[in-house]
Order: sequence, then structure tokens, then C-alpha cells
Amino acid sequence: MYKYRELGSAGAGTYGTVMKCLDLTNGQSVAVKRLRDTMTGHRGAHDQRHCEMMVREICLLRALNDDHVVPMIEAFRHHGHVHMVFPLMRYNLYRYLELNGGSLTIDATKECIYQVSIFP
Repeated sequence: MYKYRELGSAGAGTYGTVMKCLDLTNGQSVAVKRLRDTMTGHRGAHDQRHCEMMVREICLLRALNDDHVVPMIEAFRHHGHVHMVFPLMRYNLYRYLELNGGSLTIDATKECIYQVSIFP
């Protein structure tokens, strides 16, 4: 995290938190997703599945290169946590839903599904 300066919280979820940060190497605002550490946990199979999920997510994001998917800038481990760095977006799908009455129109739903399911 020495490359990033934390500016504040951008949200929290089941598996960790998202922080708004400044990339000190280029001045770009980024979102850093900090996932809770599962390597030192005592929850057995649950932690193993979570670890596998993190690895799978990182591998998929590294492989994806599509205009409809937010690119992962990098992933790293720091102080026992996995961090994933993304460009800072104005809002995420959850916030978009909050701002639009909690649902998408049929056409918007079709467009979202199309965008994430079609790869060149």
C-alpha cells in the first residue's frame, strides 16, 4: 500500500472493504478493494473456498480485456490482506440501483447481460 494514499472509504461488502485512494506514482484516483485475510483464519473449508474464489476472480480479471469490464490495475498482498486495484468509478451497480428505484428496466437488464456475456 506504499504506492497508494488512502483518501476515504468507498464502501464495504461481505468479503472486505473498498477504499478511495490516490496512486502516488501517477496521481490517478483509484479504488482499492481490500479482501479479508483467509490464510490465517480458523474456519476451515469456508476459508479454503474464499481463497479459491479470490484467486479465480484475480485470474479472470487479469485475463479479461473488454470495454464493458472495469479493468483491474493490479493485485497484491499487504499486511495479510489481498488488495485489488481498479480505476475509481463514479458509482457501482449497487449505487446505480439505489439511485434508480432499486431496479433496472428490461432493456437495461438485457444490455448489462449482453455486455458481460459477449466476448470478442
